[in-house]
Amino acid sequence: MRRLRSLAHLLRTAGPGGTAFEILLRFWPRARVWFWLARSELDTGLFNGVPVTARLRLFLRGHRSSGYYYCEFHRRRDWQMYVSHIDSMWSLGQLNGSNRAILDDKLLFDQTLRDRGMGHLLPELHGVIEGGVLRSRGRTRGRTRGMTLSLGTLLREERSLILKPRDGRHGEGIRICTLDDTGPRVNGRPMPWEELEALPTGLDGVLVQELCAPGDYMNRIFPGAASTIRVLTIVPAGGKPRAIRGAQRIATAASAPLDNITRGGLPATIAMDSGELGAARNYSPRGLQEFTHHPDTGAPIQGVRIPGWPEIVSQLEEVVGRLPELQYVGWDLMVTAPGTFRIIEGNHLPGIQLMQLGDPLLADPAFRSFLDSHGLAQLVPGSS
Repeated sequence: MRRLRSLAHLLRTAGPGGTAFEILLRFWPRARVWFWLARSELDTGLFNGVPVTARLRLFLRGHRSSGYYYCEFHRRRDWQMYVSHIDSMWSLGQLNGSNRAILDDKLLFDQTLRDRGMGHLLPELHGVIEGGVLRSRGRTRGRTRGMTLSLGTLLREERSLILKPRDGRHGEGIRICTLDDTGPRVNGRPMPWEELEALPTGLDGVLVQELCAPGDYMNRIFPGAASTIRVLTIVPAGGKPRAIRGAQRIATAASAPLDNITRGGLPATIAMDSGELGAARNYSPRGLQEFTHHPDTGAPIQGVRIPGWPEIVSQLEEVVGRLPELQYVGWDLMVTAPGTFRIIEGNHLPGIQLMQLGDPLLADPAFRSFLDSHGLAQLVPGSS
């Protein structure tokens, strides 16, 4: 046990950049993603509710142990049909090439979609904080591009805003600013006006956007939070865009005002033919919990249908068709009304466990054909 803890400490404190590690990368480039997998596993603790033998088997196959419950590895035996974290990060993560910069930089993402006539599908970009100063990016309400803005004045006008780092991930650094009868709030907590006005100080590269409100179907499940859907789209070489997987992220009292699973949000599958939600899931060291109803509100989850789902899928595939350089994207969408959505962001790594909550991707003929068209047939078990 002492040796295991010493190894855990070594992996947590060590990291890429050392001479030995760089030499290793020359002979084994995948070492970087394996190192990430080892560290992420150790960050969950040596004992995280997954049987030790199963956890070791999953690691050797390139999976995070949370998949034991999220992807139902505890019930299934076709583990080889699931895309691993290693293959997701190493092989699939390279599909967009240098164009992944469009997805990694939220400001570039916003500009690219607006330049291609899709600005109506994006939240309004009020401004960008650069060097501690908030400057306008639009021309609404008498503002001119580049003019200095007061965050407090902007909040009084808009009543709600979201501040998002242009390079942020997993909800890190996000601030949701709202205004009610008691005054301003940031991430649900009261904040004096003078502190709000000073909030941009010290920030750099932060987008200030419209905070999109979810549609009625989600407000009935859990109101007052940003619950988004993640949809995976693929573009086979020489083929047409297809949306093949979807998952609804549902905010909870623990995650609100956001829906991030790492903060306590709940994922639920979306049936791609109907938009119907499956039961939500939560994994903890105590095991798997499944919720047919929301644990905080008691509202039904399983069986709820996203209104206008066929129209959402069709519109998203049209969007992808205007971005031919992006072959493999996980889209975060806010459904605001039946058949209507806003694009929150795109991700070059779509969250491979989230996209395999229902069934393994490698069992999907469309996904297998996609891999084959891009020279990645070796990821499919049994391929020569």
